[in-house]
Amino acid sequence: MAWLGAFRKLRDGISDSRKVVLGDCNQKLPRKWAPQRAYSELRSALDGFGFATEGVAGGQTLIDRVAHAPDLSAEGLGFWSKARPRGTHRSDPGGV
Repeated sequence: MAWLGAFRKLRDGISDSRKVVLGDCNQKLPRKWAPQRAYSELRSALDGFGFATEGVAGGQTLIDRVAHAPDLSAEGLGFWSKARPRGTHRSDPGGV
């Protein structure tokens, strides 16, 4: 929540043109179980940006965000499996 608030202030001083924001936001889009306030803050901070990682991608609902300014578009996404070759897991989500 603190990061999203700071990001919104940062956006006020710069153009959105040709910007990409990446991060593990722990938020599914569309919202499922996240607190409404956290979901609303994410949407507000990135208002006007498109989300290349919204909905189901790569067979999973992602919590990682790839958001892009309106003058950009995503042409494709790549994924790393969360499973490692030895059978252990990298973390809760796979990588985007």
